[in-house]
Amino acid sequence: MPVTPLELPRSAPINPEVLEALYAITTTPYDNSFLSRIRGFQPSAKPPALAVDWESRTPWMDLMCDIRDHYSLMHPEREHPAEVEAPIEYVTLQPSHLDQVHDLLARAFWSGIDVTDSLAYSPERCTVITMYKKVVIGVALLSSPQETYINYLVVRAGWDNAQIAT
Repeated sequence: MPVTPLELPRSAPINPEVLEALYAITTTPYDNSFLSRIRGFQPSAKPPALAVDWESRTPWMDLMCDIRDHYSLMHPEREHPAEVEAPIEYVTLQPSHLDQVHDLLARAFWSGIDVTDSLAYSPERCTVITMYKKVVIGVALLSSPQETYINYLVVRAGWDNAQIAT
C-alpha cells in the first residue's frame, strides 16, 4: 500500500525572519546544558588516547613494583595503598605536557628547547606523547604527516625495551 504525505493547510504566510531565527538556533554544549547541571559535569582532564598499551612491561615498572614489595615486607605494620595498574597511553601534545616534554628534550638534546609551537601542528597526530599515568615517558614530534620527518624522538631512561618509540 503506497503512502502519500498529508498536505498541511496554510493559514498564514511564513515570516522569513522567524524562519531564519529558528535555523540559527544551535545546540547548547553539554557542559552548559540543564542536563549537565542535574547530572553534574566533570570535564575530562585527559586528552583522548591515540593508542593504549596494556601489555608492555618496562624495567622502570618492574623496579617500582620491586620497591613497593620491599617496602611492604620491611614495614608490615604500616598501611600500604593498593597499586593501580595503568596502561601506557599515546596521546597528542597538550599544554599540560609542555613542562615535562621540555625537561625530557633538554635531557636528551640541549637545554632551552621550546616546542610550544607544536601545539599548533595539524593534524594533531604530528605530535605523539607517550604517558604512563601522569608521567611523560616519550615524545615524537613530526614535521607533518605527509613528509613524515621526525623532528624529535626521545624515550625516558628506564622505559627502553618496551618498543615505545616503535
